[in-house]
Amino acid sequence: MKTISILTPARRRPNNILRMLNSIKQTKSGEHNIEVIFRTDYDDELLQDKVFRGECYCLIDPRLYIQFVDGPATFPDLGCLWNECYDVSFGDILMCGGDDLVFETKDWDRLIVSAFEKFPDEIVLVYGNDSNFGSGLATHPILSKKAVETVGWFFPPIGLTYANDNFIFNLYHRLPRLHFMGELSIRHQWDGTNQNDPNYGRMGDHFDRSHELLSSNEGQEWIRQAEIKLRKEMR
Repeated sequence: MKTISILTPARRRPNNILRMLNSIKQTKSGEHNIEVIFRTDYDDELLQDKVFRGECYCLIDPRLYIQFVDGPATFPDLGCLWNECYDVSFGDILMCGGDDLVFETKDWDRLIVSAFEKFPDEIVLVYGNDSNFGSGLATHPILSKKAVETVGWFFPPIGLTYANDNFIFNLYHRLPRLHFMGELSIRHQWDGTNQNDPNYGRMGDHFDRSHELLSSNEGQEWIRQAEIKLRKEMR
């Protein structure tokens, strides 16, 4: 039995979180432990609400564990939030989560574990169909604990904001160790263009800045150093 930790920064969208948790609960196989860790901001009154958190905790069962980690707002540094979730996680397998995900494939946890079993050294990026990019980008990469421990972080601590997924995808493309599962549907219900979304407008010019940093000498050197460490573990 494996434990899958879903590392999930979240802000001001309680309905999204409940939708995500219900989709996890309804589609998991029950063969593996699922740990969902939410990183929330102290100033987020919607996600700090006791009634809302009570609704979340009511979804806990013997194979589904839910944890909230509260801290100061760090925007535009978002990578550190996934790293904070990683620091308190127990999973053998670690997923970059988001509160706008919907798990659609029955027994998705079994599929993910089976994918990692194809790679005895566990150095691989597993990802499914997010209904937006297909195999073209792992917007929510799934990695082994071993791989993350090897480089020392889930996402690089350099403030990539909206390019963290591109960083990891580029890194594993260079190895090359990308494992796309078209039969695995974890829909990314992104609503960033909706002006009614509580987080509308946060992206601003941070998207362009993130990708400029990714392609800079600094960003590429971080990829190179991580590649060296991972290759030493590959068999």
